Amino acid sequence: MIFSDTGKPVVLIVDDEPINIEVLAALLNRDYQVKVATNGATALEIAMHNPKPDLILLDIMMPSLDGFEVCKQFKANPETKDIPVIFVTAAGPQSESTGLDLGAVDYITKPINRLITQLRIKTHIELGRSRKRISQNLGFLSSMMDNAPLAVSVLSRDNQWLLLNKVSLALQQCQSLHQANQQNPLLFIDEPDRDSYILANQAALTGKNQQLQIHMVGIKGAQHWLEVRLSPFYDANGNVMGVLSLGVDITESKQAQTRLRLLSKVFDSSLEGIVIADLQGNIVDVNPGFKKVTGYSRQEVLDNKMGLQNFGVHNQGFDANLWQPLNDIGQWQGEIVNHKKNGDILPGWLSVTLINDEQGNPEHYLGIFSGMKLLKKHQQDLEQCVHYDMLTGLPNRLLLDEQLKQALADTDSEQSLLAICYFYLDGFTLINDTARDAVLIKCVQRISQVLGETDAVARVGRDEFVILLRGLDNIQECTVFLEKILESIAKDIRINNDIYRVTSSVGVILYPYDNNDLHMLLRQAYQAMCTAKMSGKNCYQFFDVEADQRIRSINYELQYIGQAIEQGEFELFYQPKINIHNHTVIGAEVLIRWQHPERGLLSPGYFLPQIHQTDLDIILSEWVIAAALAQQGQWYKQGLELELSINVPASHLQDPEFMMHFQQQLAEYPELPRGTIQIEILETAALEDLDTALKVIEAGHLLGLRFALDDFGTGYSSLAYLCKLPIDSIKIDQSFVRDMLDDDASYAMVVSIIALAKTFSHEVVAEGVETAEQYSALAKMGCDIAQGYLIAIPMPANEFYTWFQEDAWRHHFGAQPMMHKSA
Repeated sequence: MIFSDTGKPVVLIVDDEPINIEVLAALLNRDYQVKVATNGATALEIAMHNPKPDLILLDIMMPSLDGFEVCKQFKANPETKDIPVIFVTAAGPQSESTGLDLGAVDYITKPINRLITQLRIKTHIELGRSRKRISQNLGFLSSMMDNAPLAVSVLSRDNQWLLLNKVSLALQQCQSLHQANQQNPLLFIDEPDRDSYILANQAALTGKNQQLQIHMVGIKGAQHWLEVRLSPFYDANGNVMGVLSLGVDITESKQAQTRLRLLSKVFDSSLEGIVIADLQGNIVDVNPGFKKVTGYSRQEVLDNKMGLQNFGVHNQGFDANLWQPLNDIGQWQGEIVNHKKNGDILPGWLSVTLINDEQGNPEHYLGIFSGMKLLKKHQQDLEQCVHYDMLTGLPNRLLLDEQLKQALADTDSEQSLLAICYFYLDGFTLINDTARDAVLIKCVQRISQVLGETDAVARVGRDEFVILLRGLDNIQECTVFLEKILESIAKDIRINNDIYRVTSSVGVILYPYDNNDLHMLLRQAYQAMCTAKMSGKNCYQFFDVEADQRIRSINYELQYIGQAIEQGEFELFYQPKINIHNHTVIGAEVLIRWQHPERGLLSPGYFLPQIHQTDLDIILSEWVIAAALAQQGQWYKQGLELELSINVPASHLQDPEFMMHFQQQLAEYPELPRGTIQIEILETAALEDLDTALKVIEAGHLLGLRFALDDFGTGYSSLAYLCKLPIDSIKIDQSFVRDMLDDDASYAMVVSIIALAKTFSHEVVAEGVETAEQYSALAKMGCDIAQGYLIAIPMPANEFYTWFQEDAWRHHFGAQPMMHKSA
């Protein structure tokens, strides 16, 4: 403490009321040297001159700088921060609390009680003197300990840091002792450790040494573990002044322990078998998973040489293949056929690694073995999805091609006959949705019961199958089989007390009588099936080129359809497509209808199958393209800009002049922007001539056309052509969408198609969406576009335009109105 020239302690009174200054000065003049300031600015200046005040009596309500601001500046100045401040106030408890929070040691309430005021002033001056003496005594100790590697600190009995060396300040992330004292010391200790620290600190204050570990958190969040020793800190008279803390940072040790504990858990809990061996190959440890995988216990393999035989592989040549690369590059891995201890075979994957010590010297070998049973099962499931129909379990078109190749080879070597039978289920489309799958499965069962051991059946369409009859000696054997299967399929099918009847139209071609080209054989069998359908159904027809051409030339329906095209009886309908993400109409599919003068409005199912693979197929397709472009041009002038999707049959797509004619028609509407026409190609059509389809798509892209693969999943479903064909969209067949919420196979098919499309960056369109539940499920799956009766039925052009203008659909889906071109 620094005294004035009179030897008395100095008290600075700061108040703007003369009466208050007079009262306080009268109380203090005998025992203290009194300095006076009538405002805050003067007080700050006086406090910096010697002799400095030993105590400051500070009024709160003053002009310019109030007492609170003056106190803040006193405490922020290193030269005045340790001077005790007492607020002299007539304000309420809230002001008193604020003053104490700012660092004041006490407050005196106006009017001033003489006795109490003198006692408080004397007390705080003595406390200030004591703290300065302690600070002087600790000066040397602080200098000596500042560079110690330990975290050294002294905490006073009233929870104030008296000493913090550099290590302690760094751990607390504080710049100075002053900054540390602005925080509650307990805030530097993680909450779970605070109670134990408080108890240890209290015991140290009674003279007992304490030792504990605490988790320390700095001001900025840095965390450390400390091994702390707490000891009483005595003054010269032997009184406990506070607690001395010596701390060692054990953070790295704690982290190492945590890593070891985690590694130990991984080692013990791993489902893989883990082996550790020394450099001589002697096994020093295995984990519990080793026995679960191989059947060998720890005791059975400990101290044995590490080799593939430890994993159930008893092959010395294979064992040598492990050590050679392991010694050369430090690791080996590969698939092995594992024999468990009990003799069971289990495929597995083995990885062996050379482990080095901290200096990089080889130390141990680590082997990890995992069974691949689940992976093999997954591969089998994937193979099932790629080659088999999800509903019936029959081979699909992709596997049929492989089976047909083998059947042709076997027929050549055996010099026998092979019958390729293309089945179509008559009346299947008329069966209601709920029973359709059950009826289909029943038909498959009946077909399978008639087949011989070497025969095969595949599903190539929704209601189409191909049967291969092998090893026939003559045509009569084939007709006997066909009669049996037609009779079996035609029998009544009972599903939930309801009776359903289907028949079959079958086209047959015999190899090697008719052809030797795989795809041509299937196509001709299909043509023969179409002939059977036109011949009255529930029958079979052997393929005959002359008969097929004769039937086409004289068929009344084909003539009538040709006349209908010439007389303008066909009309285009439009079914909107909705962007599932924002519920806006982004386009429409163009659908053809026949306004029959006698039978009324006919859907495509009544006339497209009859013109399949004929000249009328291309003629009608040309008309559709021309009419759709004309309508789109008209809408564009009206401000309606939408993408139109046009279905193109396989025969038209394979026409060498297809793209040239399309370009000529498109040139008539130069105002139409690029990307507003999409061509839909059936999945099966794309593969009938993959090279032609690829050339058409590439040429179309140059014209700004987009391409979609229609009815995906019902035909070939080949990953190979998805990679080759640069299509823009994939359309999920409506049969899968319709049944996906009730049939696990359909649901899995939809999920798989969407995932497959996203893999190849294709847009996904779901057709046949009829319920809000289907729409919501497709949105969650990541489908892009929806089309179906939930949104709107197909409409003529004028009705479609009116429907679009009414906006009812937008409010239904909560969508914003689409902007027209003119907007």
